Amino acid sequence: MAAGADTSDGSDIDPLDMLGGMGAEEEYKVTLLEEAVSDAAVTQTVPQAVAPFQDNVEVQAFLQSIEVALLDIEASFIAPEPPQNLDAAVQEECRALLRILHHSRARCLASVLADEWLGSIAAVLARNSTDAALASGGLASLGLELSHAISAFAGAAPPGAAALRGLGVAALASTALQLYMRLNWTGPGAPVEAKDLPFDSAAGPEHSSAFLEALEVDGEPAYELIAGPGFLWLSAALLGLLPLSEGGSVVAQLAMGQTLPVWQGRCA
Repeated sequence: MAAGADTSDGSDIDPLDMLGGMGAEEEYKVTLLEEAVSDAAVTQTVPQAVAPFQDNVEVQAFLQSIEVALLDIEASFIAPEPPQNLDAAVQEECRALLRILHHSRARCLASVLADEWLGSIAAVLARNSTDAALASGGLASLGLELSHAISAFAGAAPPGAAALRGLGVAALASTALQLYMRLNWTGPGAPVEAKDLPFDSAAGPEHSSAFLEALEVDGEPAYELIAGPGFLWLSAALLGLLPLSEGGSVVAQLAMGQTLPVWQGRCA
């Protein structure tokens, strides 16, 4: 914030200032987050997840703390409390987002999708649904169904809760990306909940051909032996890096958040 900025009405207060009581380690993590977002924003456009709450610094701080926790690799963290000066429906949305955060930090995609809050999206991403969509109309069919599900999810948000749902989609995207990384680099391999996941990570190239084709960049194909390319496709699509339907259109405002460029960079 520029020196001398007027904060008498609260509209120019940095939401990070509301995360008071942090120790040196937590403050360092927030500093790293700010630097990462600043660097990524040089080449990326950041959907303003906090825009609906620009006059509510407590909600801005809550959303910011969720994003910090998603990026934090430490095993323990202090879960933020939903602001109390909100409608009951929006407070319930905050609690739902906190549940997704806990599942995402546990690196458990199956638990994220099992949460009733993401019900419309989870229905499309159930294994039998994805298999049926891919068999009937290929990736275009699955992408269209997912696009409609996300639109329904966003449309069902209570007034003032769009940013919370956008951040929930971002958490889903980050969890899918983390699973892809586990399957191919960091380990462990296929999780115990594999049967509850949208795609079969053990399937051969013939099953993954549609995803591999979609992941092609400037004529360079994806490596055909990568495991679980469907999870990378899902993450990239939710983060707005790939189209969800034929014709190249991407649903406006899929994942939202100030750290969206960071996740886009990791996915790319």
